[in-house]
Amino acid sequence: MAHNSGLRGLLSTVRIAESAIEWSRDAGLAVLKGLRSVSRISYVDLGAGLNPINYALQRECDQVVIVIDPVYITLMTAREIVQELGASLGEQQRLHAVVINRAAGSAPPVWRDVETALGVEIRSVISLASDLFTQALQANVPAVMFQPTAIASSQIAKLSDDLALRVPATGALG
Repeated sequence: MAHNSGLRGLLSTVRIAESAIEWSRDAGLAVLKGLRSVSRISYVDLGAGLNPINYALQRECDQVVIVIDPVYITLMTAREIVQELGASLGEQQRLHAVVINRAAGSAPPVWRDVETALGVEIRSVISLASDLFTQALQANVPAVMFQPTAIASSQIAKLSDDLALRVPATGALG
């Protein structure tokens, strides 16, 4: 998937059998290095949680974005990940949080409360758009291309633009 800023993504597979493939830290680093050679800006989905492989890969990324649901357990998990990555000034400058409201529920937490809990600035809040994401998934098309004028799509596009400005000419997002 490509963005007009030059951002290119290597998306994960939808095939269940392929998700079981085990890969090494060195293989992941080689893929990341390869992405940097073919695109001005690349992003990599490092999955949920923090393991030795994605910990090593995030160290090679210029910017790291933690995507969270605004629910208590996700916030606590994200806080532990932020603490594990380190609270040094350099880490905080390249570490961002994005809150995605994926389901309607009780009132979401206050933006500043989330930032305080995580210790990281929220870069973006993506609006609830369950129907948009469901339809886009069923059509096998990214939401921003399926319905580019939707509020959530424009929020994602603005986030992409913002992150593209923060990454050097041959950078990577994690």
